[in-house]
Amino acid sequence: MGSTLLQVFSVILLSSLTFGQDTRGFQEFIDTSVNPCEDFYEYACGKWTPLNSEATDVINDQRQENRNIIRDYYRSLRQKGTHETHPPSKFYYSCVNSKLQSDEEILSNHMSTLFDYSDWPYINETFNGSSFDWLEIAAKLRHHQVDTFFKLSVNRNWKASENNHHVLYLTPLKKPFQGSPDGDDAFMYQTYVKYLLLAFGVRVRKAKEYGQDVVDFEFELDNLNQNIEDVLIDPITIDKFGEQFPSLNWKLYFETLLPPGAKQRTPQIVVPIEFVKKLEKLLRKTKPETIALYQLTKFLRHYKFKMDPPTWTDCIDEVNEKMPLSVASDFEDLTSSNDRRASEVFDELRDEFIKQIENTSWYSAKSKAGIIDKLELLHIDIGISDVAIQLEPETEIDQPNYQQARMAFDKLSALNEFIQLQTYNKIASPNLKPLKVNAYYKLTTNSLEIPRGLLVPPLYRQNATDAQIMGSIGSIFGHELVHGLDYDGQNYDQNGNVIMDVNPKDIIQFGKRANCFIDQYSEGRVGALNEDVADNEGMHLAYRAYQKMTDNQPNGNSKFSQKELFFLSYAQIWCQAKESSSRPKSHSSNKERVNNVVANSEYFAEAFTCSKGSKLNPDKKCQIW
Repeated sequence: MGSTLLQVFSVILLSSLTFGQDTRGFQEFIDTSVNPCEDFYEYACGKWTPLNSEATDVINDQRQENRNIIRDYYRSLRQKGTHETHPPSKFYYSCVNSKLQSDEEILSNHMSTLFDYSDWPYINETFNGSSFDWLEIAAKLRHHQVDTFFKLSVNRNWKASENNHHVLYLTPLKKPFQGSPDGDDAFMYQTYVKYLLLAFGVRVRKAKEYGQDVVDFEFELDNLNQNIEDVLIDPITIDKFGEQFPSLNWKLYFETLLPPGAKQRTPQIVVPIEFVKKLEKLLRKTKPETIALYQLTKFLRHYKFKMDPPTWTDCIDEVNEKMPLSVASDFEDLTSSNDRRASEVFDELRDEFIKQIENTSWYSAKSKAGIIDKLELLHIDIGISDVAIQLEPETEIDQPNYQQARMAFDKLSALNEFIQLQTYNKIASPNLKPLKVNAYYKLTTNSLEIPRGLLVPPLYRQNATDAQIMGSIGSIFGHELVHGLDYDGQNYDQNGNVIMDVNPKDIIQFGKRANCFIDQYSEGRVGALNEDVADNEGMHLAYRAYQKMTDNQPNGNSKFSQKELFFLSYAQIWCQAKESSSRPKSHSSNKERVNNVVANSEYFAEAFTCSKGSKLNPDKKCQIW
């Protein structure tokens, strides 16, 4: 009954509101005063403006619209007085209202958990440095997704990925700030530790001194990673690992951290032994008080104590992070994504890519056969609810305040992460959190991961023609498929295992063709090469797949041909109001992601009748396959 009423309400809500759906037509953004053969980006995006003032580009605008969908739904529940019985909206409002809490209340909620684990220096007079077990505390903090001294994660065994066998990976941590010990970032970090201690009643001068001790320790910890070879390491059992460090109780660490079922299967770990030796040596010479204060600081920074209070967008993001299955269910009810059509797009692209590889002459026969096997086994995951398992339903977490709810969610997340060591079932990838607007190729599973947040307007419209769908979503999917064969992807086989005998001649041939792109981009950055290749080859893959479709769709009121619509849909993925300061260094500018890509396309020049030698129809074009 309740579920039916919710579905009915969702339909009513969706039909009466337009939030989250960019209904503007693509023609509104076109600047016809610009020659498309000279600057296609400005032609396609010259009049684009974001729906949300804080968004800089289409992707961020859609991400914000996804947040709006969920926020407005939660508001409607609150207006009806039912938000307290809907766990995600209850958690959302506990986050929003946390700004009304005092620092003393927030700190008390966090410390109630920390005091269960240990006494702490400069806070408890009973703190005993000689009996303080940093490794046991590290395990307890990792239950809250807080890594101290090293990062511990669970992932597929790089040597046996096809068995869905997961192992632990222990890797060095990077310090949480940039620059030198006397730089601004280090000073701000030291100030943060000082203010934490002041909140506990420590005197100013001592608080500053102890804060500097933590900063110095962070630098020493960061330096441990220097000269550690970045090589593939064979997994060993956690028992064998512990035997190499008899002075440290790794057995207790893993017993504290891992669920009982995981320990019964004797988990394996990939670990740089030299790093752990250096870590042990550093901790032996460091005061227990500094070690404990470092761990206390890492925990409170993780939960952003004494930082800016969360905004409503922060709170939506946290609900999306902590309760992805619940948010996915709501989001699917409130939007109308079409999984079947998205899957068909993927199938068309994969089939076309296989044909391209079959017609490629420069691969060795062995490599070509392996690549075709890889593409045939490539699969797509759309949305988190189709693939996720959880040991405990996220909706059953009910804590009296925001801080304790966050800690409980983190413990559940850690439990679900470590349970992979004892089960072959698939848990949800973090890439599939429902409000994300992105697509991902995962090397170790040979899969394309598509969050539902990508499959809504403007990138994905139900009434779009095949040309428009392939130009936008098809090009995005194609980009990710190409990553499976780029400089990184060619080192993994069809099961996600590392290939130990990659043919060097194939790499050289790939490199000769890929280097063409370096000269085309303004910065000529080798670091962006994988992304530049994926942009170019992904769009061309999508166009060739589109060409195979039966294109009998009318243009309607559009003055553009279907071929022109393909390229306009591609270009308008990258519209932006201003250059984003957060653009990843591995990506070229949005303008280059349009103009440089279409300049390599004979199909574009034909569609827009660009004369030979014009800016976007140069004589030299780059192509790999």
